[in-house]
Amino acid sequence: MIEQIKIECDKILELIPQKHNKAVKSHPWLLPKLIELYGNRPINELLYLGGNPLARQKCELNKPLKFIDKNAGYKRFCAVSKSCSCYIEFAKNNRLEKYKEFSEEKKKNRLEKFRQTNLEKYGVDNPTKNTEIKNRQKETVQEKYGVECILLLPENQLSKNSVEANNKRKNTLVEKYGVTHQQYITLGKDIEDILKNKEKLKKIIIDNDKNTTKIIKFLNLDRTSFLSHFYKHELNLEISLNKMSYPEVIIKDFLEENNIIFSQNNRKIISPLELDFYLPDYKLGIELHGLYWHSEKQKPDIKYHKNKFNLAEQNGINLLQFWENEIRDNFSVIEKMLKYKLKLQKSKIGARKVTLSEISPKLANEFLDQNHIQGKTPQQGIRIGAWNNLELVGVMTFQPKKDGYELTRFSINQPVPGLFSKMIKHFAIKYNPKWIKSFSDNRISNGNVYLKNGFTFSKELPVTYYYTDYQNVYHRFNF
Repeated sequence: MIEQIKIECDKILELIPQKHNKAVKSHPWLLPKLIELYGNRPINELLYLGGNPLARQKCELNKPLKFIDKNAGYKRFCAVSKSCSCYIEFAKNNRLEKYKEFSEEKKKNRLEKFRQTNLEKYGVDNPTKNTEIKNRQKETVQEKYGVECILLLPENQLSKNSVEANNKRKNTLVEKYGVTHQQYITLGKDIEDILKNKEKLKKIIIDNDKNTTKIIKFLNLDRTSFLSHFYKHELNLEISLNKMSYPEVIIKDFLEENNIIFSQNNRKIISPLELDFYLPDYKLGIELHGLYWHSEKQKPDIKYHKNKFNLAEQNGINLLQFWENEIRDNFSVIEKMLKYKLKLQKSKIGARKVTLSEISPKLANEFLDQNHIQGKTPQQGIRIGAWNNLELVGVMTFQPKKDGYELTRFSINQPVPGLFSKMIKHFAIKYNPKWIKSFSDNRISNGNVYLKNGFTFSKELPVTYYYTDYQNVYHRFNF
């Protein structure tokens, strides 16, 4: 079957792109088989994979590569190339080859100037080597918290059950995921091995210039977790403790790569509260919530984030708020959301050009996992897909209730103006529900799309809460 698919796809790819859809339709068995093998993707990408079943689709860190076209195939490096080890190594060698003499001389002069300045001010070539400064840091932490390092506070340590319970937990995690602690599930066995091995971690730190920002990007790890392992191993290394967190680094890189004007830690726009990122040209704010620093221990006011949303709205600012685990594990979806908000996606499809049909749960769930920040919906219900020729561009799902329906998900993978309205009308005509209700999460939406399409505001639910182990967020209904 694979060989037959390859033969047919190769024939179609020889045609000009405008004839691909017609050629695929003449083989009704081909498209369902390609979707079954490779999931829901644009038709040209499916044809390419059919003709090149061994094509490399992920980078060395198992991150998806971007498809270019039928001739070029996939990009050499993943979308988040600055944090990809294969790109870093390539860029490093490329710079050395191109600018070796200049960069080495410049680096040498800069380091020498840095050393001389520190020798004059502190008597050592690096301020972190100054005994007085180190003692002052320890004394301050000791005075405030009673320990030498804040990470050693009892409340920052994971609680331990009995030896028997711990062993059972570890065995279950090893059996299911191949790791010994839940915090490593999303990281993988390779990263766990590095964090647990003193010499391996030391090598990673040295290879990344002892720079915390570079290290956490390389490991795809939050700053707190890295420092926890760093202090635990008692590594005799002086590292630069950058103030920016991993999520902040990722968002800053994204904005700079797309030439977006922004300010950080702005306390003037919604004074006295602070915005992590403010984009004046778009009246858009971005807040990044660290799971430890935004937990109940650090911010006991349960309405803190809601108050910030209200203040931003009063000042005409659209505020997006993301948890650090969403940036870490689901940035591809957040990146699409930001590109949509910032109008960086140039291609547009008019809603009048798409066709609507009910789709399978598998197809809907795959699309939602790739394009919706909350992912797929576990409930059974009605799933409607929006098609641009043979490409799925949008999904809307409904859950039946006693007398009506709840709209549980709406997601697109590219701008389709008017699609929400078209899909709602299609559903209303076909199923004639007594009512349709939905919920808007103020973290990522102000709900205007509902109001523009005939919905009326009913009520605002009280602020709720989730549980966290400082690595992930868990819905309270899970307990």
